[in-house]
Amino acid sequence: MVGSSLRGKNEEGWEEVICSLENNIDRDIEEVLRVGYESLDDNEKTLFLHIAIFFNNQYVHLVERLFADGDLDFKRALKILENRSLIEISFSSRIVMHRLLQQVGKKAIQKQEPLKRQILMDAREICYVLENDTDTRYVSAILFDISGIDEVYIREGAFRRMSNLRFLTVYKSKDDGNDIMDIPKRMEFPRRLRILKWEAYPNKCFPPKFHPEYLVELVMKNSKLEYLWQGTQPLKNLKEMNLKGSSNLKALPNLSNATKMEILKLSDCKSLVEIPSSFSHLQRLEKLRLRGCISLEVIPADMNLEFLYDLDMRGCSRLRNIPVMSTRLYFLNISETAVEDVSASITSWHHVTHLSINSSAKLRGLTHLPRPVEFLDLSYSGIERIPNCIKDRYLLKSLTISGCRRLTSLPELPASLKFLVADDCESLETVFCPFKTSKCWPFNIFEFTNCFKLDQEARRAIIQRPFFHGTTLLPGREVPAEFDHRGRGNTLTIPLERKRSYRGVGFCVVISPNHQITEKFHSGLLIKSRTKHLLIIHYHFERLDHQSPALSRELFFELRSVNDNFRLLNVVPD
Repeated sequence: MVGSSLRGKNEEGWEEVICSLENNIDRDIEEVLRVGYESLDDNEKTLFLHIAIFFNNQYVHLVERLFADGDLDFKRALKILENRSLIEISFSSRIVMHRLLQQVGKKAIQKQEPLKRQILMDAREICYVLENDTDTRYVSAILFDISGIDEVYIREGAFRRMSNLRFLTVYKSKDDGNDIMDIPKRMEFPRRLRILKWEAYPNKCFPPKFHPEYLVELVMKNSKLEYLWQGTQPLKNLKEMNLKGSSNLKALPNLSNATKMEILKLSDCKSLVEIPSSFSHLQRLEKLRLRGCISLEVIPADMNLEFLYDLDMRGCSRLRNIPVMSTRLYFLNISETAVEDVSASITSWHHVTHLSINSSAKLRGLTHLPRPVEFLDLSYSGIERIPNCIKDRYLLKSLTISGCRRLTSLPELPASLKFLVADDCESLETVFCPFKTSKCWPFNIFEFTNCFKLDQEARRAIIQRPFFHGTTLLPGREVPAEFDHRGRGNTLTIPLERKRSYRGVGFCVVISPNHQITEKFHSGLLIKSRTKHLLIIHYHFERLDHQSPALSRELFFELRSVNDNFRLLNVVPD
């Protein structure tokens, strides 16, 4: 039957038939799933619908917290949904619902009587409800996509009768350039809101009678807010606040009562000058995003936020000092700041594994490195030397120093290093010899693109370093003498001697400027060079599709670039 429907059709016709078959199958399955939904009681249906619309792929404990103040027996209803295979609890404790079950939920909402709907999703219907005095006592959630709506008018008392409203989300699925929304300055939000998400909120502050006591999530991305509220609000339930992109925000309120807050995102709040001292009360805070706060100058010292492990201050270009905000940081980004010296702070970063201080032109000295550091990015900074203690950082996997134009030498590096990116280090002349390479990693990449001042000893150390599996890139026009088996073109066949054992193969390629090289065993290497460079590649035979070279009399290699115009000059079997 399927074969006959495809006979004589072109590729486009095949796709149309297959798509039609899939839709028919989906409809049949959806009908079966609908029966499963109809067998649920009212409380179970309520949870099913909220998961389908709002909470798919969310953590169980987060969703449970959102239903904490209601009449719904969350744990019981969730267990029933799981037992009936309407949801799945993942290994990471997330609630997972199949897309067809989500469709069942959306259609079930559409079939409900308009005045008894718990969840409002239709934009036109929501506009009508907000503009007119309708009975909305059953509404518990609103998902309002304002894309394509010409104008949105909201009555001052629009939410007053929504006593059961817990989840309010206003967003734009596409940017149509239409921001026409009239919100009364004295509009009242429901007192028992648990989630308030309003993208591009148009007013300068929240209404005077704003009561965030029950809020768990407050997300106001790209808003026109200049401040939130006056005085101190009860924020005992607030877990996350996201004001990202609120470029007019001038000040934050007193957050001393937000003692349960875990996530605070203030990225691109470009008018924010100061972090208030009340931040010291955020003792449960885990993630703090200040990226792109270009006016930020003042951060209270010694806040000692015990649980803070992820701090992003990239682009805080006026920030000169990095205070000790936590001794438990794991991820720290202070790139593109005005920091000159981090010696005083770095001694307290006992747990930092990811440290980024790139594009900090005023940074000159770095005397210490955290012992657990695994990823270190100092690229395009003004650093003049790397501390010798780096050799003892045995967990270091990646070091990026691209564009460090004042750096003249590399000290001894740890054998754990997997990636070294030193592109455009114009003054780099020497490296420590011998150049170590770890055999613990499946692939190593060492790049010295446009490092034209490397002396002969440094070049020799880089070229001759013991290699297990990986690539090296450095300036060069001629294949080094160490490679004595020559070839041309982009393919190479290496004859194998039966009585000789081979551990691997290494070959050298002369690369023309500005080409991207890809080959079978590596996803891609982007080369931005001003002159010809040498690409040295080593493969251990255990990595070659697990095939033993003893089974063949020869090895065949092919390299390709995007433009197919580089030359393979040399290969030598180890």
